[in-house]
Amino acid sequence: MDQRNVRNHSLMLVLLMLAALCLLWMTAMAQAAEDVYLPAEPGMVTDPRTGLTWMRCSLGQHWQAGACEGEAQEFSWDEARAVAQGFRYGGRDDWRLPDIDELRSLVLCSQGMEGEGRRARCRSGSTWPTIDTRVFPDTPDGYYWSVTPYQGDSKHAWILLLRDGGAYDGYDRDWDHHVRLVRGGG
Repeated sequence: MDQRNVRNHSLMLVLLMLAALCLLWMTAMAQAAEDVYLPAEPGMVTDPRTGLTWMRCSLGQHWQAGACEGEAQEFSWDEARAVAQGFRYGGRDDWRLPDIDELRSLVLCSQGMEGEGRRARCRSGSTWPTIDTRVFPDTPDGYYWSVTPYQGDSKHAWILLLRDGGAYDGYDRDWDHHVRLVRGGG
């Protein structure tokens, strides 16, 4: 082999090794996302990063054989707060409506995020819904209520849109949206 072929061969080996490392890294990151949540009781998971325990199904659905069966219901903001108060599931009665930042902790953007703070959104091309569906199966990609009121108008509250992973303010409390309950934390 002449010197040029040796260099080309060496370069190809380095590129193949880099490609293999990238593939291993991507596989590890995908597995890490799934491993973030710890199984609690049936139909619940705990996020060790936040200490919050989440219902795996939206209200209206029920946990059955590793899936969320039934149709996710929608509620006005006042109805969602009332349903959450004293809601009993898995032998617990301390479920509540999450605040907007807790709810945003569920967002998983397959293409990464763009923007800052509550204005951040999943990049174009991200998978819908923008939540880990291995952990939260059968989740609609619509709006979810938070308990966080909008400071600019007492008739509005913050919501999360699982179509783009973004938090939105100023949504009328009379509108109907989905609900996912949480326990623990604040």
